[in-house]
Amino acid sequence: MLKLSSNEEINVFTAKLLNFFNPKFEDPEIESELARADILKFVMRCELTADEFLLALTLATEGKLRTEPNSDGNTENIKLFREIDILKLGEVKAAYLRFKRDDEQYKKGKAEIKAFLNPPPPELTTEEKKEIRIKFFKDEFIRLKEKGEILGSTQFYDLLRNEHKIVKIAFVEKFLQTAKLEELTADKRSTDVHLASSKRIIKKDPFLAFKELFVKSYITKMKLSDGTEDQWIEHWEQFRNTEES
Repeated sequence: MLKLSSNEEINVFTAKLLNFFNPKFEDPEIESELARADILKFVMRCELTADEFLLALTLATEGKLRTEPNSDGNTENIKLFREIDILKLGEVKAAYLRFKRDDEQYKKGKAEIKAFLNPPPPELTTEEKKEIRIKFFKDEFIRLKEKGEILGSTQFYDLLRNEHKIVKIAFVEKFLQTAKLEELTADKRSTDVHLASSKRIIKKDPFLAFKELFVKSYITKMKLSDGTEDQWIEHWEQFRNTEES
């Protein structure tokens, strides 16, 4: 979505929008900055993708987007002018959303495109599944050795949970006392140089945080990082074999 875009993506979208409207500025320096400011305000609240909004503009030029019905139920074609107007951008967005909702051909086409782009995956053989699994174990072992952490906590947790259905109260207390479910991160969407160091709060899923601590504690307890790659793979494969038997 546009509102989640990076600075670079926003700059590209802004350039495309200015090129589409090709506004004629009497004072190019000032009016160009004002136009860019309006685009940024629109982008920060727009849930469409850049491609969707550019498509909406094309549909408007083709007379396929209509205004919201008035009190008499009448509508008009959306009219575009050679100027950047935040109200007009919002009108185009609203008309496009109505178009998506009401156009049966769009709904049918969307379903067909989705089916085409996401066909049912072919069934993997047992050997192929094992090959993928072993590669995952190897990649995680390398990451553990180099960075002291893993990324696939959820997958390892799923292997462990059937063998560890009871968790000690002390472990739960440790999690509740030490888990950090919020963290500050740089807001990369800010385009204001004065806000370049601004931060925003990222909330973490508590269940995911529990899985990460559980798997990390298990790896430490079993000293799995001290062994070889083959020992690491063999250790996790035993859970897979138990699960499949």
